[in-house]
Amino acid sequence: MNQVCACGTLVATLCSDCCLPYELHLSAAHVRAVPALHAGAEEVRPGPAGQ
Repeated sequence: MNQVCACGTLVATLCSDCCLPYELHLSAAHVRAVPALHAGAEEVRPGPAGQ
């Protein structure tokens, strides 16, 4: 992997060369999909289990 998250975790591999488009492979072990925020909505982060 060669792409790093803001927290420092390696999360993906970016593949490219001078004549082909970029291709990004996300690590399923390190990346998860979350719903997008709507304009004006507050960000809600999950707390530890049980909260």
